Amino acid sequence: MTKRLAMAALGLAAAVTTMAAGQGTGLEPLLAELRNPSARARVKALERLGELGRPDAAAPMAAMLADGHDGVQSAAVNALLSLYTVRADLRQRPWGPGSVGKSATASEVAFEAGPLATMPAEVPAEVLTGLSAVVRQGQSVKTRLEAAYALGTLGSPAMGPMGDVTANAVAADLAATLLDPDRPTRQVVARIAGRVFAPPGRTVPASLGDALVNSMNDGDPLVRRWAMDSLGWLRYDRAMQALTDRASYHGKSEEGSAALHGLARIASPASAPVFRALLASSAPTFRVISIEGLGRIGERSVYPAIAESALDAKQVNVTLAAHLAAFLLAQTTDLMPLVMALRNEDTAIQARVYLAEVAERQPLALHELLRSPDPWVRRGTAELLGTSRRPTEEPMLQPLLKDPAPEVIETASEAIRRLRAYAAVAPQP
Repeated sequence: MTKRLAMAALGLAAAVTTMAAGQGTGLEPLLAELRNPSARARVKALERLGELGRPDAAAPMAAMLADGHDGVQSAAVNALLSLYTVRADLRQRPWGPGSVGKSATASEVAFEAGPLATMPAEVPAEVLTGLSAVVRQGQSVKTRLEAAYALGTLGSPAMGPMGDVTANAVAADLAATLLDPDRPTRQVVARIAGRVFAPPGRTVPASLGDALVNSMNDGDPLVRRWAMDSLGWLRYDRAMQALTDRASYHGKSEEGSAALHGLARIASPASAPVFRALLASSAPTFRVISIEGLGRIGERSVYPAIAESALDAKQVNVTLAAHLAAFLLAQTTDLMPLVMALRNEDTAIQARVYLAEVAERQPLALHELLRSPDPWVRRGTAELLGTSRRPTEEPMLQPLLKDPAPEVIETASEAIRRLRAYAAVAPQP
């Protein structure tokens, strides 16, 4: 065990003692079991604490992330995740583009569900730094990957603010792990970094941003692609030249596409000529990326060229990108084409990513959809507004608590709880 983990382990007895002395909550027997010499007993105590869903037990549970037994570390990761995740089947809540294949662990499933996986909450710093320490130096690759996905879930801006000291410690661990000899570990860290430090509300430490730029030269292609994806989500300006060079060199390959995706999210006006040149690309994917980038850059004069590109392509994914661009460039207020695309399995993820962007940027644009005669549209809109991190949206959702459709009432209720929880942990302007 490293010195850092050993020091964290020393804090367990103090954390348990403090909680047991200060609270008559019935947790004492389970907290005491965390000091049991038997690894099996410690695992069972963690599992039970996770089932109880008591965030006030998070600190002593986090101390178990430093346990010298891999099974206990893994149990601690999953128990901590259980404190904050909703109890619905998260496999039915995919939020964005997933990894290849079916998610294998509970923490990966939670990560794939994005903001729908959790309710915002004040996650103790020792939970986040404990998870990042496991990512960097855990007992097994499996546990390290579990911890990485849990960090990507509990450390995301959807949970609320993260202190600067905590953010710097987490970033340092992730940056160091991007040099780890284990390929799957580097892949997952390159992926989750973009979730943890995504704006608004977060600023990526330069140490991590630069480490991701360096990972664009990793020997593993998936590490390179996830690094470029994260750099886009982070809107890391210092990556622009490297991404532009990579896109130019690799052309229409997956590598070139990943670089362009990153540039489209950074959305610097300096990239506009690159995107304009791709509007006539023979590859629909590159038209999609170029249209997204131009829409986010915000130059309205380019919209006729975007519309012409979409009409010429006759591809549904290009058409959806053009709808997003039309909205971002103030050419339309009609979001129904994106909403209806959620019904189609082939376009659902693309449409959800676009609508989540709208909910974050301009939630007012979704209000009209709450009055749709279609309960499916009302339900989906309520879900999106619930993830907007705009507590001021609650009054628009309140009428849906009397909706004639039970599924709308259920979703609106969860959305309101999510907005209230966010208001409780995040300072409001």
